[in-house]
Amino acid sequence: MGRRAATWTMDVELHAEDGETRARLRLAAPGGTSFVGIGLVQGGPRGVHLPEVAQELALARAFSDLTEELLEAVATDIESAADNPLPVAAAQHVAAAEALVPFHPVTSSSAAAAAPARGSW
Repeated sequence: MGRRAATWTMDVELHAEDGETRARLRLAAPGGTSFVGIGLVQGGPRGVHLPEVAQELALARAFSDLTEELLEAVATDIESAADNPLPVAAAQHVAAAEALVPFHPVTSSSAAAAAPARGSW
């Protein structure tokens, strides 16, 4: 099977005004589909506003929001493509798990080798 390359683009916007920092991420997929994540930080702890920290936190929140949108889209796609559709919540968990944990078959010998020694936690 041949490889297919797809180019996705991302726009990042940061705005700070009057102690409020807002991040907006727009991820555009080939074919015109786009996803948007928003992150907002108002003020700071105990009234202290650190602009660099506020920007980082706003971006982190925007990426988290964008991740949720993408997982919802994946769940919807899985549900619509499956012969026996999964409930949306189950599809989200499947998609999230597959994205975060690469699949590695475990045999009894590899499981024993991978197990941490007692007390190593």
